[in-house]
Amino acid sequence: MAEDKTLEEVKRIGDALSEARSEMTKQVEKQNEEIRKFGETSDATAKAIKSAEQQLQKIGEDAKAQDERLQELEKRVNRPGYGDDGEAVKSAGAKFVESEVFERMKSNGRPTGERLEMRSITNRELKDVTSASGSAGALIDAMRINQIFRDPADRLQHIRDLMNVDETESNAIEFPVDRSGFTNAAGPQANEFDAKNESNQTFELITEPVTTLAHWIPASRQVLDDAPMLRSYIDGRLLEGLMNEEDDQILNGDGTSGNLSGILNNPDIQDAGPTGSFNANDTILDHVRRSVALARKSNYSANGILMNPEDWADLELKKGSDEHYIWITVPQGGEPRLWRVPVIESNAIQSGDFLLGNWNLAATLWDRMQSNIRVSDSHMDFFTKNAVAILAEERLALTVYRPQAYVKGQWPSLT
Repeated sequence: MAEDKTLEEVKRIGDALSEARSEMTKQVEKQNEEIRKFGETSDATAKAIKSAEQQLQKIGEDAKAQDERLQELEKRVNRPGYGDDGEAVKSAGAKFVESEVFERMKSNGRPTGERLEMRSITNRELKDVTSASGSAGALIDAMRINQIFRDPADRLQHIRDLMNVDETESNAIEFPVDRSGFTNAAGPQANEFDAKNESNQTFELITEPVTTLAHWIPASRQVLDDAPMLRSYIDGRLLEGLMNEEDDQILNGDGTSGNLSGILNNPDIQDAGPTGSFNANDTILDHVRRSVALARKSNYSANGILMNPEDWADLELKKGSDEHYIWITVPQGGEPRLWRVPVIESNAIQSGDFLLGNWNLAATLWDRMQSNIRVSDSHMDFFTKNAVAILAEERLALTVYRPQAYVKGQWPSLT
């Protein structure tokens, strides 16, 4: 019957869904482990996750089609005048005329005395259609969309992507910094046996401690067991939140209470100040160009300008006195650059500030423990509550070797 075939198809889809979710969970856990060990995932794992996603999408489409068939069958079964198999219910008289009993009566020319069992629509147990238990309510499933709608807060690029990243097994990093500058006294020796010129350079030993960044979220063990996709989503969001905090620490950390010593708070980086600091008549574009030159005067070539998306949009939309755009990067493939220096848009830096420099030479980010996820039921009374704590954590340090390679500046609102 149609119902049997439908139930078999539903079971097949359910088994396929369980298998696909299990594969997705395995691949995501593998990806997290690769990120923990190597800082990135392998192409093979990325392809496996994409394949699992496509399989889940295909199963979702099959389930949707089957659901439509189930709904149509249910309508036909419950429609007055139709039977369980969707066929129109015949009247008692029609059933009798078409029965074998009636055929034998016609052949014999007389009643046979046989009894014909007939089930009419009145044999059904009819109930009011309500949302109460035992009525249609038990048959009405809330429509669930098999997708988690992510908050579009994930950054496309993080500050660590611009920097040198290395590993350490210590709890602190020591390095010498030239705070006084280099006094260059190089010159000719006028005569033999004359004393040669002496240059001067002094260093200061700086110590940067390894900092711990972490946060956690409580979750029901049953929910995570029953919805592996939810567990993977939570893990990803916790790691992304950790990376966003890392961005803020690298730029804005004040070096106290466990915070990193952020680049913008480093007293030795160059400060171009607000627009007009170089020349009172400078525009914002002039100001940025002179800031690029400031880095170059210190023998560092800027290879990136970090700015807030709002500020970059204002710059791209800036017009001349005749309302024409100053420059256009609208065509597909146009690389965002300002005075030949690549522009990096990031919400990590607040609107009104910019930071440019040689990101490869100026500093290094040290991973003591790469970002990872841990799960435990040992927190408080979580064991007896069947709850778990999902923790995201990393340990890192930041060393700014060449602060003069950075130039920070400010600009007013451009709108």
